[in-house]
Amino acid sequence: MKKKVNWQKSFLNYKFKTYLTIGLILFILISSFIYIIHQFRSQLLKIDLESLELTESIRNPTLNKIMLFFSFLGNGYVIIFCSLIISVLLFYKKKNFHATILLISMIFGEFFIWILKNIIQKPRPISLNALASESSFSFPSGHAFIAISFYFLLIYFYYLESKNKIWKISSIIFGLL
Repeated sequence: MKKKVNWQKSFLNYKFKTYLTIGLILFILISSFIYIIHQFRSQLLKIDLESLELTESIRNPTLNKIMLFFSFLGNGYVIIFCSLIISVLLFYKKKNFHATILLISMIFGEFFIWILKNIIQKPRPISLNALASESSFSFPSGHAFIAISFYFLLIYFYYLESKNKIWKISSIIFGLL
């Protein structure tokens, strides 16, 4: 007698194996990254100081305002607030998958960065005229990680929902900028 294969069960098994493989690869990459950071800590500190000197040498009031604006756009509270608002709108529009992915990405992103910062424990370089004060570890950048995750997810959702080829191409170009 021929054995009947349950397609749902085999699909879930395939999906589980795929996620397990991706998770293992990410774990290896992140572990390698942390190891490299620890090995080259003194060289990274030198690069930090040189980049800090360069940034302070080109500072002017206009650039300060631009940097503070971008820092505001990447602020964790702003991103979480916007994520909640956009998620509510997505749930309202019956885009439950998009809303769930957005919320999970932002929550786990914040948690992931917090864990990495506490593992790496890279202190911030001392700057006498910093534009903003921050007390947490400097690396990896929480602002950058969360902002990139948030804005790229929005661009990706826009790409998925675009029906017009021109809008799809424009979303790719906007994402690359």
